[in-house]
Amino acid sequence: MTNHADVLVVGAGVAGLAAAGEFLSAGLDVLILEARDRLGGRIYTVHDPMMAVPVELGAEFVHGMPREIFDIAAAARLGICELDGESWTYRRGRLVRSAELFESIGPVFEQMREAATYDMSFQEFLDHADLDPDTKIWATSYVEGFNAARRERISVLSLLEDEEETRRVHGDRAFRIFSGYDSLVQALLPTGRVRLHLNAVVSEVRWRPGHVEVIAHSRTGHPIGPFKAERVLVTVPLGVLQQNAIRFVPEPAEALAAALRLEMGSVIRVTLRFREAFWEDRAPRLSFLHSPGLAFPTWWTPHPAIAPVLTAWAAGPNGEALAGADEKAIVDLATSTLEKIFGMGRAHIEDLLEYWYMHDWQTDPFSRGAYSYVPVGALDARRTLAEPIEGTLAFAGEATCLEGAGGSVHGAISAGRWAARRLLEKLECGQASGSGNKA
Repeated sequence: MTNHADVLVVGAGVAGLAAAGEFLSAGLDVLILEARDRLGGRIYTVHDPMMAVPVELGAEFVHGMPREIFDIAAAARLGICELDGESWTYRRGRLVRSAELFESIGPVFEQMREAATYDMSFQEFLDHADLDPDTKIWATSYVEGFNAARRERISVLSLLEDEEETRRVHGDRAFRIFSGYDSLVQALLPTGRVRLHLNAVVSEVRWRPGHVEVIAHSRTGHPIGPFKAERVLVTVPLGVLQQNAIRFVPEPAEALAAALRLEMGSVIRVTLRFREAFWEDRAPRLSFLHSPGLAFPTWWTPHPAIAPVLTAWAAGPNGEALAGADEKAIVDLATSTLEKIFGMGRAHIEDLLEYWYMHDWQTDPFSRGAYSYVPVGALDARRTLAEPIEGTLAFAGEATCLEGAGGSVHGAISAGRWAARRLLEKLECGQASGSGNKA
C-alpha cells in the first residue's frame, strides 16, 4: 500500500466514510486512517448468535426520517422498522403509561422560544419558567438524557435550533435498522480508489498549504507511515481533539479553541439479556420506560421485535457518575434499579439475567465521550471548527454539524459531506487561480 494520496481522512466513522465518498466522486485518490480495528466509530454493533436482535453498543436509533440515512438504506436495500409499543414511567412508586408526559414537552419548548431573548442555560430557563414541578423534572430528564448534557451548561438557543431540525425530519418518530447500524456503515464504505488502513493511530499532523504529512503508529506502538497528501480531513470525535490526542504542526489555534468551547457528553448504556421478558406482566408492549431520579432514568426494549432484552441508559450527570466504574458494579446498579421499578426480588432478576453488553465510551481512547452538545455562549463554535483552514486542513463529525443535528448519525454524515465539498471548492478555486497565473 502506497502511503501517498490526494486526500487523507483520519477516522472511519460515518463522517469520514461519507466524506471519502465525496472525494472519490470528484476523482481524488483517498486514504482513510482508522485507529480501531473496525469501521463505524461510535456505531458499534455486536451480532451475538444467542440474541434475536443485533446489540448496539453505540448509536442505535434513526431519529426521524433524515434523507442522509434513508437514501443510503434504500440504495442498499436495508430494512428499517419504526418503533411502536407503549411508553411507561415509574412515578411515585408505581408504573403508569406516559404518553401525557411526552405531550408536556411541547409547552416547555414554547416557553423556551418566548424566553430566549438571549442565550441562557436550560437551568436558568427552568428557574424562571412557569412550569409545575413535575413538568420541570420531566423536562430536565428529557434534556439531560437525550442530549447527554448538564442542564446548567447546555444552551437554550442550541436546544431550540435542534428542535427546528427535529421538526424538519419528523423527529417525533424513531426507527431502527433491522440488520444493525453497522449495515449502514458498510453501505457507506466507498469502493474504487479509496484505501483503508485500520489500527493506524494518528499522533501528529504536520501541514502547510497544499501539503500534509501524518505520523501514526499501530495499536502496539509500532511506527507506520508517514502518510502524505495535499489535504487532510480529521473526523475524530470531539473528545479526542479536546484531549490533544493528536498534535498539529502548526497548531490551528482558532479551530482547537472552538473545540474546547463545546462539550462532550457522557453516556453509560448496558444491554441486559434475560431468559424471559418479566416486565410484560407489569408493562405490556413496553417500548420505553422512564424512571426520573434513578441511576438509570431511561430504558427500552427492542420492540417491535420480540426479545427478552432491556437497555439501560444513563446520560449527562448520570453518565458522568458511572463513567470509568467497574462493569459488574454498573450491571448491579441496573438490576437494583429494575428491582425498585418492578417490585421484584433482586435475586430473581439476577437469576433471569443471562448476559450483558456494554462499552464505556468515556474511557475509550478513540472516543473520550459519547457525543457533543453546545454550552451557553458557544453557538458559533461548531461553524468555527468546521471551516477549512487554508484549503488544506479541515475537521468534521457530529460536533461540526451546522444544521441542528449535532450528536446524531445523520448529522455526522451531513457534516462529513459538507466538509469534503468545502475542501473541494477550495481545491477548485486554487486550480482556477493557478491556471490564471500561468496565462
